[in-house]
Amino acid sequence: GYGGYRGQSTGGSSRGMIASDFARRLSNEIKSQWGVLLNIPKDGSLKTTVSFRMDEQGNVYDLKVEERSGNALFDDFCVKAIRKAAPLRTVVPP
Repeated sequence: GYGGYRGQSTGGSSRGMIASDFARRLSNEIKSQWGVLLNIPKDGSLKTTVSFRMDEQGNVYDLKVEERSGNALFDDFCVKAIRKAAPLRTVVPP
């Protein structure tokens, strides 16, 4: 698949496991909005890092490309997938 998310290990604590599960579910929800891109390598060589905030209703705001892939079409595609997935159903952990 395309993209991914960055996380950090918290030594297996329950809080770290909750955060990891949240990131995985959120990533899957966004990936469900991805389509087929023509003329974009599908070998995983492109990586775009996008940051955003979300409220309790799953609305996305402060969307920002933090790290560009070098392919403007792919970067735009990643941002559009997040916007299309909103409002996100994945609940922010307490």
